[in-house]
Amino acid sequence: MKYLKHILIVACLCVLPSQVRGAACCGSNSAFPSIISGDDKTQISTTLTAGRISALAQPSGKITALSDAKTPETFASQLDAATLLSDRWQIGTSLPLRYRAVGDTGAWSVGDITLNVAYEALPEWAFSAWVPKGFVFVQARVPTGTSRFESSQLNAIDVSGKGFWGVSAGVLLLKTWGSWDVSLLGQIGQSFAHSYGDSRYVPGANLSAGLGLGVSPGAGSFRIGAFVGPIYEAPISVEGPLSFDTPSEMGWQSTLQLSYMASSTLSLSLAYADQRLFQSVSHNVPIGQSLSFVLQKRWSR
Repeated sequence: MKYLKHILIVACLCVLPSQVRGAACCGSNSAFPSIISGDDKTQISTTLTAGRISALAQPSGKITALSDAKTPETFASQLDAATLLSDRWQIGTSLPLRYRAVGDTGAWSVGDITLNVAYEALPEWAFSAWVPKGFVFVQARVPTGTSRFESSQLNAIDVSGKGFWGVSAGVLLLKTWGSWDVSLLGQIGQSFAHSYGDSRYVPGANLSAGLGLGVSPGAGSFRIGAFVGPIYEAPISVEGPLSFDTPSEMGWQSTLQLSYMASSTLSLSLAYADQRLFQSVSHNVPIGQSLSFVLQKRWSR
C-alpha cells in the first residue's frame, strides 16, 4: 500500500503544470517530470485538461477581470512516459498538445516537449519513521511549441510554448504515515537566449516549489489530496533597437485532487486547480481555473 500511495501522489503532481503555470500569452513555464515512484518498470499517463482564464494579475499586482468575449479557454492533452534504466535511474518524456480559443476563434498547437532523467537518491530499503523517499531530477525543454514571439494569430491563440531551450533541476520527497502522506517539490530552471527578428531575448531563472498533503480514508484505494506552491520567473532582458526588461512573473498554484487505484497497474485521478486563492500575492500572470483527468497505466518489473 505504501508504494501505491506514492504512485497516486506523483500521478496527481503530473497534472499541475498543464494549466496553473505560465503567463497568459505564452505556454507553460515549466513542467513536472514523469517519475516512477512505485515498484514498476514503465508507466504511461494520459492527461486531459480543460481550463479558462478569468482575470489577469497585472505587473503592479492589480487584478483585472476579463469579459466573457475576451476570456481565453484552453483544452490540453498530454502524454507522459517513463521507464527504468536500472533500479535507481530512470528517463521520461512529456508530449503536449494544446487548443486555445478566445470567442469563436481557436487553434491547435503542439507544446514544448520535455525530456528528463531522475535518480532515486533516497530509496526506501529500510523502515524509517522520518526519512522520506527522495528523487533528484534534471529536465530539458525543447521549444517545439509556438512562442509569443512567433505568434501570427489574433489574441495569440496559437501560442503553446516558451520559445526558448531550457534546463531545470529539482527534488521530490515523498513520505507516508499510515493513511496520510506528504510531498515536497522544489525546482530551479534556466532558459537560454534566443533571437527573434532584430532583438535578442535573454531569459532569467525560474523557480517553483510546492507542498502536498493527502489522505487515503481507511487506507483504501481512494486518495484525497491538496497541493499548494509558488512559481516565479525572473525578468527577460530584451536587447535590440529597443532594450528593456520585462516584468517578473509570480503566481501560486492551489489544487484539490481525487484519485482512485483501480488495480496495482491502473489509476485514475481528477484535479481542480484555481489560482484565485492567492491572486492577491500574484503579479504578471493569468488567474485561471482548470479541471484535469489523468489515466495512468504501469508495467511491473
